[in-house]
Amino acid sequence: METTMDSAILAIGDKTEQSEHEKPEKSLNIRNFNVEFKNYFSLLLMGNPTPADVGNVEYPIEWFGMETICRINEPTRYQFHCLGPQKTKPQNVNSFHFFMTINAKFLMREVRKLLRNERWLSKYVVIGPLKGPLDTTRYDPEETYMRNAVYTVINAEWLREKDIIFPYLFYLHSEHVKRNLRR
Repeated sequence: METTMDSAILAIGDKTEQSEHEKPEKSLNIRNFNVEFKNYFSLLLMGNPTPADVGNVEYPIEWFGMETICRINEPTRYQFHCLGPQKTKPQNVNSFHFFMTINAKFLMREVRKLLRNERWLSKYVVIGPLKGPLDTTRYDPEETYMRNAVYTVINAEWLREKDIIFPYLFYLHSEHVKRNLRR
C-alpha cells in the first residue's frame, strides 16, 4: 500500500525574487565633510584655519623667486616675485631661480625676516650694498648671499612640508586600509 502525503507550503513573494540585504543609507553629509576637511587641511599645511581662495582650482601651485636687476651707475636691486597659481614656470624672468610652493606670500614673509637688516625699497625689493656676511671668495658675493637666503627659506619650507604632509597622508592611508579591512 502506497500512501502519499501532499502538503502545501505557504510561499510569500515571487519564486524568481532574490533576497538581497539593503545597504543602509550613508549618513555622511559630503558638503559638511568637504568644508571641515578643507579647513583642517589648510590648518595643517599653512598654519591658517581659513583656506586661501585658489585662482585656478586645477593647479593650486604658486611660484616664488628672485631676480637681480643691474643698471649702470646704480646699486644692484634684488626683486622678489610671488606669482599666483599657474601650470608653467614664470615667463620673462630667469626661471631657474623660481620655485614651486603652496604659499608664496609665506615664503616672502620668511625672506623678509631673514633679511630684516638689509635696506628694503618696497615690500619686494632690496637694494645693495648689503650688510649681511658676504663670501668674498665667490664671483658675486652679494648675489650669492641673496640666493642663499632664498634657498634657505625654500629648503626650510620643503622640510616643513615633508614633516607635516607626508605623516598626515600616511595616517590617512592607514585609516583607509583599516576601514577596508573591516568590510
